[in-house]
Amino acid sequence: MFGYALEENFDLAKEKRRSRLMWACGIGLTLLIVLRFVLHFSVAIFQGYLITSLAYGDRFYVSRRDHFREIWLWTGLLLTVPIHLVIVIGFVGLDRFAPEFFSKVFVYFPVVIVVFAVESIVFDRILDRLHPKVSNRNLTLLIFAAALLAEPSFAQQKVDSSPCIIEYENHNQTDYGPLIVQDVRGTITDPQQGAVPKVCVGIFTEKDHKLVATTESDAAGNFSLQSVSAGRYRLVVKADPLCPANVPLEVVKHQKKKVLRVHMKPRGLDSCSYGEAVQAGQSAKSAASTY
Repeated sequence: MFGYALEENFDLAKEKRRSRLMWACGIGLTLLIVLRFVLHFSVAIFQGYLITSLAYGDRFYVSRRDHFREIWLWTGLLLTVPIHLVIVIGFVGLDRFAPEFFSKVFVYFPVVIVVFAVESIVFDRILDRLHPKVSNRNLTLLIFAAALLAEPSFAQQKVDSSPCIIEYENHNQTDYGPLIVQDVRGTITDPQQGAVPKVCVGIFTEKDHKLVATTESDAAGNFSLQSVSAGRYRLVVKADPLCPANVPLEVVKHQKKKVLRVHMKPRGLDSCSYGEAVQAGQSAKSAASTY
């Protein structure tokens, strides 16, 4: 009813550890001040003690006391030691090169606070990378990103995508097929039976004409779309100014090895480019499947 409302992420145990740390730092500095009158050691001892107790006390004892029995925390501690040693050596060096200036409290105390803040950020980055939960989360995100890139859609999946851009077109006067094949690969020829290189080839779903994959024919007019799932598709080939080919396909994984021959022809009143499926190694003239 009365009093202050606690913050949502308030941790009483952590605040108690922070209070103990402040007491330890205060008592330690008091003892060092007393000893300095006897031993007359350098001010760098104060600075090194303060930055060490703050950095390791706050980042390890206060923030991660519950993980003291876990190996990853001690691995992180060992990894931070070289970084901290460089900082402490820097304090000693500044104290030696400018003893009259850097040994003054109003000079080195703000520097210690800034260095502590920067060192805390570095320590947190190292420890967060070693933390098992964070590592598992990163792995989960990586798997999720890979799944999004793969975009499996039931029986279809995007494969062998290339930079070429193609849209669905169908100028067939009479539909035919489907041509039954095991793999979507073959050759593209022009009206003179010459190879047609650098032609964009796309495979679309039969039902909704969704693009599944694209590729380009090579210098010999050959093309190949690997790992296309079993199902009904439309193979679309565009080679301007010839009529685009629209070849109905059915991919069956236990079919005899056949290859596709796509014959590109000029657009006519009753003719357009077409495809056929032939036995691997069989010439196009002797093929039984024709348009």
